[in-house]
Amino acid sequence: MCQRELGFASRNRCCWLVLLGLLVPCSALSAPTSRAVLVVEPALLESGVLGPLVHRLSSDWLLLTPQDLPFIAAPDPGCRGDSDAAQAMVSLLDDGMRLYFEDTDLPGASATFLRAFEALERVPCALAERPADRDRMGVAGLLLIRMAMHAGQSERAEALARRFCARLGADEAARADVPPDVQTFVAGVRRTMEADVVPLRLFVRNRAGGGSLRLLVDGIRVEDGSVEGEAAWGVMPGWHTITVQSEGGQAWTRRVEVADAGLDLAIDLDLSRLFEPLDSWPGVTGEDSAALARLAVQARATVLFVDRLGDGSVRVEAIPAGDKDFQGEVLHVKPGRDQADTWVVEVPGRAGPRRTWAWPWVTGVLSAGLLSGGIALNVQANRDAQAITNGSNRLEDQRLRRAGSIACYSLAAASAVSTVLLGVLRPRKAETLAVVPLDGGVAVGVVTTF
Repeated sequence: MCQRELGFASRNRCCWLVLLGLLVPCSALSAPTSRAVLVVEPALLESGVLGPLVHRLSSDWLLLTPQDLPFIAAPDPGCRGDSDAAQAMVSLLDDGMRLYFEDTDLPGASATFLRAFEALERVPCALAERPADRDRMGVAGLLLIRMAMHAGQSERAEALARRFCARLGADEAARADVPPDVQTFVAGVRRTMEADVVPLRLFVRNRAGGGSLRLLVDGIRVEDGSVEGEAAWGVMPGWHTITVQSEGGQAWTRRVEVADAGLDLAIDLDLSRLFEPLDSWPGVTGEDSAALARLAVQARATVLFVDRLGDGSVRVEAIPAGDKDFQGEVLHVKPGRDQADTWVVEVPGRAGPRRTWAWPWVTGVLSAGLLSGGIALNVQANRDAQAITNGSNRLEDQRLRRAGSIACYSLAAASAVSTVLLGVLRPRKAETLAVVPLDGGVAVGVVTTF
């Protein structure tokens, strides 16, 4: 009897393991696994269909954000000398200098200098084309630190000095016409910080642009002339702002996090000129189809190019990073015939991993129930057989339960096979993207499937 019970328990355990093995692959298919870079034609940025389209693609692809593309630097209009940020800083410096030297209002000057320096921290390259005003920013920062020193606020003075050293170089501090006590204090803080620097190595690709470039790290000029190739310098671990400026004043900026071991960074200005990171959606905007293949290779991911065709429809085309990846049309979205705010989705090619649906789970649960029922009937049939051996007249019950057990096992097996087939060979669903206009011109995208 013990051997029979142990054998039954072992068979029961095996059946559940087999069923679990059939169900797990079906659920695993629902997670997107293919990496992709979304490239949107500029004309589609204001289109109401872009939101639901991005939502639809994100269910099939792992869409990379601009932060996942370290070789792309974003255009930075704040680096121009006539930018709003630069004008605001100059105005604050004028007010602070007047309060300090003419009105001798030290609290007011301290608050104004602090606001000007905080503005520089937000846009480190704003005064790159205004060297005289940048020198005035150095004077303002040193006077702010000196006022904290004379007020007995040693901790605040040291914190301000560390922020000052992160935004202005040693040569800029040395040029400032301020008392020597604050110069000596800031130089000591800078030496302490330099003991903890780590290497930041940058490679700049600029084959299409030509001309000389200016390289800024946190607004501090570290390299002039032709910086194409590799440059290296020491920085503190943490977040830093890398800016590359051309002779014409155009600038590209990239925020990077430098680890304790340093960082190797490659910025491709050729691609940065063609593709601009998106603010509201994952991906970039651009329309140079000839550069899409190189973008895919650089990102090591498929490029999904979204453009509008002549008939008003929207096409999503896949440009692969390798020979084994899918290439061709992924989605084709056409305006609906009945309503102008409805778009019909066609899937002519591979659309990434197939989307999940409920039927594999329904048949899987049914298979588990039938298997449990078959096991229960089999146990009862075995007990009836034992009772018949002991002289009981339960032959008919034993036959019925045995037949029911076999039927349940057969249906459970068929249901398990259906689970696998439904999980692997799921048919594509007809899809509709609905764009609902709201007051003020805002559009909300809704994805529906049938």
